[in-house]
Amino acid sequence: MLAFTFVVPLLLAAVTRWRGKVLARGFFAVLLAGAEISWLGLVVHRGWGSAQTLLPLQLCDWAIIAALVTLIRPNRLSYELLYFWALCGSLQGLITPDLAADFP
Repeated sequence: MLAFTFVVPLLLAAVTRWRGKVLARGFFAVLLAGAEISWLGLVVHRGWGSAQTLLPLQLCDWAIIAALVTLIRPNRLSYELLYFWALCGSLQGLITPDLAADFP
């Protein structure tokens, strides 16, 4: 999985350079927004949603917002925020596994 984490972005970068950036950005923006909306729908449907569970927003929630802003309207500030927030959240998730759950 760790190797997959490094190989897939390289392949996506190559495809993006080949087929066009605007189309790829639009596709990933729709995909990311759809995933987040479906997750929030699941949270509400299962009754997990409350002010105590959904607030305050965590680092990965803010990284998703920064990713959507960067994909829809790219600028340097949103890109830098996304880069460092996603790097911190992903690295922490890879290094510190959930020890209460069994694998897989």
